[in-house]
Order: sequence, then structure tokens, then C-alpha cells
Amino acid sequence: MGDRIFLDTNILVYSYEQSADPRYAVARELILRCFRGEVSFVISNQVLAEFFQVITCKSKFPLSKTEARQLISFLIECNSWTKVDYTHTTLLEATSISHQYNISIWDALIAATMVEHNIHIIYTENEADFRKVPLLKVVNPFKKN
Repeated sequence: MGDRIFLDTNILVYSYEQSADPRYAVARELILRCFRGEVSFVISNQVLAEFFQVITCKSKFPLSKTEARQLISFLIECNSWTKVDYTHTTLLEATSISHQYNISIWDALIAATMVEHNIHIIYTENEADFRKVPLLKVVNPFKKN
């Protein structure tokens, strides 16, 4: 299958929010490719928590917290992708990354979690912040090459 690819929260959000926005179709196809076993994606507990927050509070069509919990539970139990978490050591590394590269602690925590789990490719729309971290290869799947 090749290199594992980390999915940032925005990919999950766009795959959820059905719309005419072309990012919906791209994100949805990425998720479907993962479910079909064509690509190996990795998500973290932090990404799932951020996704929960967006789909219950910031979405155009928010889910109830009960519905969102069911969706998160499905994503946790789904074997199509790998779920990773971070430790207190990762958190300390994230504080250093945040300071060194002047990015938010949340993006730094994703970067540190990726490095800890030997994942170096991230699919995200947030190129500006993640490109500051030299160990990461940032791919914006919404950009035409």
C-alpha cells in the first residue's frame, strides 16, 4: 500500500459536509478509497475530537451530540484506517514544535504525533502551517497539480 498518510481534520469535515463545493467530492473520494483498501490513512484521537467539535458546533448542518458520538464511534471501530494517539512526551515535543515553527499547539501536536508514529505525509488544506515543519511532506488534495 505504500506510505501511510495522515488525514487532517479538514479532510474529514469536507467529506462530511455534502455540498456543491468541489472539496466535498475530493474528500469523499479519499475516504471511499480508504474504505475500499486502496490507500492507508491514519487519523488521531485529536483529529476525531476536532471533527466532533466541527460537526456539532461549526457545521452548516450540525449533528446532535448523540448523532456525532455515533459517527465518531463508527470511525473509531472502523478497521479501514489506523488510529493513533499521543503521550505526554509527544505533548512536550509539540510545545517545542509550536515555539520553533510558530504554529498553533494543535497543529504542532498533530505534527509531533505523526513523527512519533513514523508518519511523514499529511493530507490537509492547511499547507502554510504544516509546511513549516521540515519532517513533513504536505499534500493539499484540493489543489490541481
